[in-house]
Amino acid sequence: MARSVETETLSAVETLLLPIARLMLAHGLKLAQAQELLKAAFVNAAVQARVSFPNAAPTDRMASMISVATGLHRKEVQRLLASPPATGSRGRSYAAEVFARWATARRFRDAGGKPKPLPRAAHAEGGATFEELTRAVSTDVHARSILEELKRLNLAVEEDGVVRLIAKDYYPAGDRSESLAFLAANVGDHLTAAVTNVTASGTPPFLEQALFADELSAESARAASVLATKAWRSAFESILPQLQAMADRDAKGADKDWRVRIGVFALTEDQKAATLSRDKQGNARRAAPKRKTPSGMAAKKSGGSDTRRRSRS
Repeated sequence: MARSVETETLSAVETLLLPIARLMLAHGLKLAQAQELLKAAFVNAAVQARVSFPNAAPTDRMASMISVATGLHRKEVQRLLASPPATGSRGRSYAAEVFARWATARRFRDAGGKPKPLPRAAHAEGGATFEELTRAVSTDVHARSILEELKRLNLAVEEDGVVRLIAKDYYPAGDRSESLAFLAANVGDHLTAAVTNVTASGTPPFLEQALFADELSAESARAASVLATKAWRSAFESILPQLQAMADRDAKGADKDWRVRIGVFALTEDQKAATLSRDKQGNARRAAPKRKTPSGMAAKKSGGSDTRRRSRS
């Protein structure tokens, strides 16, 4: 018997909520805080989908319509509409922008295409310097401040007046705040693309695909992760310089209201350990539905057809 759209959607949301709950518990947050965020998200989503009530202004009438759509009491909707956003934009990450330009601009790379060591300041021999690199990103922040940030994040070192990039990828391991901001931005955009594809009528508008294989050995899982890392490194080195060139060109024009995010992830999991964990949860909560994992190998995308090739008979 086919499941209803409501049941299928709730099952998908349950899977999505588990890692969010893990994140909140890991940082000492409580259910009440999650409930408040979820209420605000429902109201914001309804406001963004205002095409559903095109003639309504954000007044009592609109609050009533949102109340009907979300199931929240009208007074609760009014309170949330009047509340300021819980979070704001973090603004620019100068360290990330300097890292990207250093890794892509020809002037700051060596003959092999790697970011070259840069003298911190201009010297008699001329050539590219770290100060020149930072000025290419912004003249509002001193080069020393950006250097200290790169050093704090364990991305660069300075020896005898020469600055070297020591990380292949920008990962702010020393900054929990920035790591969480990247998590929200990257996963948020990924989820937005997937939800848009699933809810779109017609052809899904966004690229959003994944490869899946199970019943692998630990060695094969590690090898697959290495393959994914190498593939991303190749794509990164090919795409980022082109994106930087586009950004530099469009900075001089009037049409610059668009943005793009291109990403990748690779997950390996011990299915036996995960199954045991879920079985323990099931003993405590018998009503919990079992998550079905497709067998074999598949190329999957949200909002589109599955192309499946069984890895075994």
